Amino acid sequence: MTCAMACFLALNSFAQTCTPPLFQGWPSSCSTINLRWLNRDAISLIDHYEIYIGSQLRGTAPGSAISFSDRVGCGFGANYIIKQIMKSGATCQTLTTGGPHTAPCDLCGTAAGMGISVVSAASFRTYVSENSIASAFNDNSSDPSKPPFTAFPQIAGTIPLPTTLGGVSVTIDDQTVPLFFVSPGQVNFYVPYGFGPGLHSVRITNQSGQIWSTSQMLCVANAVATFTADATGTGNAAVVWLVIRASGTQGYYAPGNRPALNPSDIVYLVAFATGVVDRDVTLILNNGRRYGGQSYDVPGMTGLQQQNFRIPLNDLWNNALGGYIQVRNANGTFDGNGVDWPRF
Repeated sequence: MTCAMACFLALNSFAQTCTPPLFQGWPSSCSTINLRWLNRDAISLIDHYEIYIGSQLRGTAPGSAISFSDRVGCGFGANYIIKQIMKSGATCQTLTTGGPHTAPCDLCGTAAGMGISVVSAASFRTYVSENSIASAFNDNSSDPSKPPFTAFPQIAGTIPLPTTLGGVSVTIDDQTVPLFFVSPGQVNFYVPYGFGPGLHSVRITNQSGQIWSTSQMLCVANAVATFTADATGTGNAAVVWLVIRASGTQGYYAPGNRPALNPSDIVYLVAFATGVVDRDVTLILNNGRRYGGQSYDVPGMTGLQQQNFRIPLNDLWNNALGGYIQVRNANGTFDGNGVDWPRF
């Protein structure tokens, strides 16, 4: 067999692999189940997902998805199959366990009409972690007949962060938590240490004592979420470049503001994220290159972490590159949101 043929077969065999998604939970309301999972294969290799109950197809989701909402009835219960279809044609699947279900019918009263959804404040993915910043959205904010969280936007101006802002308070599992920002349709709050992986109940109360129905917030060990320049969770990452000279002097540079470099200079890409609990992180770029780095809590900035990646001078890129930050620990691998990493 020729080398070319052997390499082709080896690559083809690798391309056919499929790692079943890791099932994360099924937060639910009185009418909808939201299945959630972690995709453990590269998103670029996944074509789409198919969601089944038994042999019944309930719907599909794109290869980049990590959740699927299924509108069902009050008190509904069933096991779901999350089937992953690779672009190569390979398939694998995960069976949910425990029979996901919505709230019992006797809990589906008027409070359920004031719903909230909880996501990461950086990536807007539907899971968070302890020591992270989360956003809750008023699901009825477009309906003028429903009350807002608060009348006017307000930003916390003190450290420690307040637990009441604009008359609004937030509890996780009945524990009051600090607030960053409140507005008629959005509340940003801190998820403290102690809320480990699993489902947790979130409740929002306004100054008038109106309570938004409990939302099931999914926590994972590392909900890596990189902040972006336009605060949408996509596009250019919010980064700066750090240059350390041989003399020990250093300077920070915005993307595209590249200084002249000497062979002895050291360059770091500095990114900002939330939901990074473990310290060791890896930057994975679409060109196949990987750079190990460290993550640190930013002093005085609750829930914000900084990641430093040393980039060799010969590896500095001239155009934005797609990629993401990954964290790996004993619980598995956790991939951040895909963003564009600006040129130096």
